[in-house]
Amino acid sequence: FNEFVSYAKANPGKLNYGSAVPVVRVLIEAITRAHGLNVVYIPYTAYAALQQALIAGKDIQVSFVAEANVDAMADKFRVLAVTGERRLPSFPNIPTFKELGFEKIKGISYSLNVRAGTPKAAMDRLYAAASRTLQEPEVKAQLAKVRLEVVNEGPEAALKTLNDAAKFYGDVAQQIGLKPQ
Repeated sequence: FNEFVSYAKANPGKLNYGSAVPVVRVLIEAITRAHGLNVVYIPYTAYAALQQALIAGKDIQVSFVAEANVDAMADKFRVLAVTGERRLPSFPNIPTFKELGFEKIKGISYSLNVRAGTPKAAMDRLYAAASRTLQEPEVKAQLAKVRLEVVNEGPEAALKTLNDAAKFYGDVAQQIGLKPQ
């Protein structure tokens, strides 16, 4: 990662990054802006095309790639950092963005949501049922296959996580002029 930052600083405007979804653009902009880097954004409409471009290394040199896709192409590019709270077992020597000082870059998360105004008793029952289900060995095994880690937060903690992420993404999106569509 530090080699990337040094190279990008020494070669402003000569590296390109690709994104097929706004969230990746926001994450890369947060990283490059924090280091004062001039890396050019190249938009993609499909992830497959982005992935091919990244492997070729001609049109783009930087992007975020799902861990499952990295396994199949590990010899084609270098992993610089990973999302998540802890280093990944498949990349034990690769630092997390958190280790590199990017506390807000946590990766993709999923949450169970209900309509505003749902009674607390109903939310508590739903949370309890979901918590039990996520601990079942078959469910855990299926989630492990797609490399999803269960973080069993209560509703209040999950709401804080969502609000923090929304603020982070919103602030960066505003800085780069990204508008909702």
